Amino acid sequence: MSHVCDNGINIYDLHRFSWNDGPGIRTVVFLKGCNMDCFWCQNPESQSSRREIFYYKERCINCGNCVKACPENCHFCDKSGIHVYDRGKCVKCGDCVKVCFSEALGAAGKRMTDGSIMEEIIKDMEFYQMSGGGVTLSGGEPLLQAGVCYELLRKCREKNIGTALDTAGNVEWSDFQMVLPVTDYFLYDIKALDDEIHMKACGVSNKKILKNLRKLLNKDVKIIIRVPVIPGINDNVDTVRSIAQMVRGYKSVEKIELLPLHNIGRSKYRALEREYRAGGLTTPGQGKMAVLKRSISLV
Repeated sequence: MSHVCDNGINIYDLHRFSWNDGPGIRTVVFLKGCNMDCFWCQNPESQSSRREIFYYKERCINCGNCVKACPENCHFCDKSGIHVYDRGKCVKCGDCVKVCFSEALGAAGKRMTDGSIMEEIIKDMEFYQMSGGGVTLSGGEPLLQAGVCYELLRKCREKNIGTALDTAGNVEWSDFQMVLPVTDYFLYDIKALDDEIHMKACGVSNKKILKNLRKLLNKDVKIIIRVPVIPGINDNVDTVRSIAQMVRGYKSVEKIELLPLHNIGRSKYRALEREYRAGGLTTPGQGKMAVLKRSISLV
């Protein structure tokens, strides 16, 4: 089922001038909410559909502004004058964020109308035209808001802006059908073909994901397969080669991208007071990535 926001699109970020999420220069709109639980996720703020507050303790200068601004008294100073944040009392109003000049506090999640998002998108029209770029809807899982995705992509199409959607595919096929008429590119994430391994890594079965991909492969769209390379999960030639073999021969598939694990999201977990479950993993080296890329080229 699609989760459509009555008063806008539920997003957690918007990036301009991206080169990494589809062809050309792109504006990427990151929609909030995901129905998977990938243990290495580098954007923990994307997982919940609700607004969240970051607290980076190392940035705090104990100015007390948040204490004065908070209507719920969830910010206070202890006996030694050190700032304490009681997350359990917080209603995520964001008043504290507005007065935190050291950026120790931050908010993830806001509602924007498609009109206000379009105002941001059209600022870079000349760059899209020059580079063959456009707009990418990412997440989280954008297709959990399939209805508003359709409206935003439709408005981009009306202005001749290229469209793309980055998905893990764990939604109903009807959600794909809704956005297919207004989507040029699908960036389709594949983590593992073995269902047991996928359950271990992502908390859900991959059966629906692969079923949707097989249907999408036969549609008149362009597809980029994206494989996050995760040590102990899929960082082996057999898995990568099997993924390449599965999509071989389909004209819709432009390429397969291998994306090595990185740990830049570690600080976000601390700021949200969550456990970072991929802390023991290291980024695959250049040699390992070269071997995996070569296994694709040989298929």
